[in-house]
Amino acid sequence: GRVVFTRGVISGLEGPAVVLFETNSIDLERVKLFLSELSVIQLKMNNDIFNIFQLDPPSGTNSIKTTVIHPATQKIINKFTMKPSYFVTETPEMYQTITRPYILSHLDDHKWVYNILEGKAEQDRLVCQVKDEKEGFVLVADLKWDMTTVENMYCLAIVQRRDIYSIRDLNQSHLPMLRNLQETCLAAIKEKFGIPRSLIRVYFHYQPAYYHLHVHFAHMRYQAGAPVIGKSVAFNDVQQNIA
Repeated sequence: GRVVFTRGVISGLEGPAVVLFETNSIDLERVKLFLSELSVIQLKMNNDIFNIFQLDPPSGTNSIKTTVIHPATQKIINKFTMKPSYFVTETPEMYQTITRPYILSHLDDHKWVYNILEGKAEQDRLVCQVKDEKEGFVLVADLKWDMTTVENMYCLAIVQRRDIYSIRDLNQSHLPMLRNLQETCLAAIKEKFGIPRSLIRVYFHYQPAYYHLHVHFAHMRYQAGAPVIGKSVAFNDVQQNIA
């Protein structure tokens, strides 16, 4: 695949680390180099009009984006460990007796989220911000996006409030915040990156990767940001359900 995760240690430092290797986006200039005489090409398969080659590109054109998480908690290690997935229909009773107690016991895992909200981290990836204790939020470019390849646009809007953990906590009182968040973020993405709202998916995840309410904004062509059945919930559907 395009992404590989591995567990290891860093020399001279205590505790395990998780390292993510990800191939970068391919732009037109790199494609030109791939097809130049500097590349080494070997035919692997031919069938009528279909040909598969092994192409080794020139040095410097096949860089790998590398993310290091250290020290990696057991929760982080578990997140990137291959394991079976199951489809579960969560009832309100299951949420109250199983999910919510789990959420409340893991709120100390959100330091990196609070760093963004407090302006201590990732400010170079800030797209827009509304400062308000109850209805504020920040929109940041996700680390998966290089902020250059428009078709891979992927941003996260993180609400300021710390007592809204997921879509399960939303009600009619939150509608003004949600509507303002959607309109403000879509306008900011259009202004900064030239992407119209008709090319942007807006959705939540449930269950989310972390329990602090956030909204996904992804370009329609960004395949990694495509909604997944059983996990993604359209933003407008959530608004309509609680209206």
